[in-house]
Amino acid sequence: MRNIKIAIAGNPNVGKTTLLNALTGSRQRVGNWPGVTVDRIEGSYKHDDVEVDVTDLPGIYSFTAFSIDESIARKYILKEHPDLIVNILDATNLERNLFLTTQLLEMKVPMIVALNMTDLSNTEEAAEEIEIETGTLAAIQEHFNGKVGAYAYLLFILIYAPCVAAIAAIYRETNLRWAMFSTVYLSILAWVVSTLFYQIGTFTDNPAGSAMWISIAIGTLGLIYVSLKFMSRRMVVSA
Repeated sequence: MRNIKIAIAGNPNVGKTTLLNALTGSRQRVGNWPGVTVDRIEGSYKHDDVEVDVTDLPGIYSFTAFSIDESIARKYILKEHPDLIVNILDATNLERNLFLTTQLLEMKVPMIVALNMTDLSNTEEAAEEIEIETGTLAAIQEHFNGKVGAYAYLLFILIYAPCVAAIAAIYRETNLRWAMFSTVYLSILAWVVSTLFYQIGTFTDNPAGSAMWISIAIGTLGLIYVSLKFMSRRMVVSA
């Protein structure tokens, strides 16, 4: 029987333990992580001929503050090499949650992003659930056109300019010009992809407006392609 390891990662209170309970039921073990008193919750289940071990990592916001919880999560991912990371996001607070997602992407681990709390409809209950002001949640709901808007924003955050550490690494390995180019190029590409996704997803709401923005996005994508071709030719000539 094959065995695979899944780790559940995410911010505190996004539903990681709920997913663990749904997958493993009563087949859970609760102990401590080595050397600390932080709870370690694990479980397992069978799928066909595969034994799946699931570990609920401590809830963290990033890998940058070097707290005990963050150290535990980082060491587990880097040393245990799970076959898959399930990164759970709170759909009502994507910007804060996606910071951890971008860091996981930079670690080059196999990952699935799962949106939770997309079904919270009552503003007051939803705000109480995630411990934010009702006005803040209402603003989020106003500016995101349902799930399409949330997914478009998710695409933008996942693609846009890399973090400061990544930009610094590009600068060290190449030069300032390439670091600036990477920042601008990825930001524009993120806008193009997220705009196309959003406008196609909401095309029936405003066909004329969506057609205009789709044309602008495709035109921008074409300009990016032409610019890259021109730059590559200049580099070949100068070499």
